[in-house]
Parts: sequence; C-alpha cells; structure tokens
Amino acid sequence: MRRANILFSFERTVYHKVSLKVTCLKSDLFQQPKKRWKWIGYTLREAANCVARQALTWNPQGRRKRGRSKNTLRQEMETHEKNEQKLDRTRKEGPGQSGLENAGWQPMLH
Repeated sequence: MRRANILFSFERTVYHKVSLKVTCLKSDLFQQPKKRWKWIGYTLREAANCVARQALTWNPQGRRKRGRSKNTLRQEMETHEKNEQKLDRTRKEGPGQSGLENAGWQPMLH
C-alpha cells in the first residue's frame, strides 16, 4: 500500500524542463538579463535626480549576505561594455589579425 502511494506521487510530479517545453516558455536564465537591460534603458531616460537613476551609480559599503554577487549593476554594465568593445576591435581587424601581428610579430607555426 505504501509503495503504491510513493509511485503515484512520483508519477504526478511535473519537472521544470517538461513544464517549460509544454508551455513553450523560455527559461529564467534567458529572461532575467533581458528584463535587467529593459530596466536600465528605462532608468536612463529618467531625470538625473530620480532615485532609480541614482541606484545605477550606488556603491554599497560593508559585507554582503551569502549568495549575493560582489559586483554592482554598474560594474556589470562596464564589464559588458568593455567586452563588446573588444569584440568590435577584433571584428574590425579581421580574421588572423591580432595585436601582435600588427606590431610586427609573426605567430609561431608548429
């Protein structure tokens, strides 16, 4: 009797991946950055003295709770922007055109 109850409850369990597939929704991993960038665009259009706009430049002091990221939203935006600029530079240089090759260095071929 007890075994039947366990099997019955196990069969009725709906897994997260299956529910996403059935409902045709995207995972939260893809939704969260999209919502964050929408919020950033919204706050940048606000007035300069708005509290939400000041939150972008806020620098928290002291320790953070366990599980909280060490980077602020502003730091994440800056690193994202730097990475985009690096990608743009490599795209402009073309394939096989690194900074060393432009300076006269030749890559070693084995």
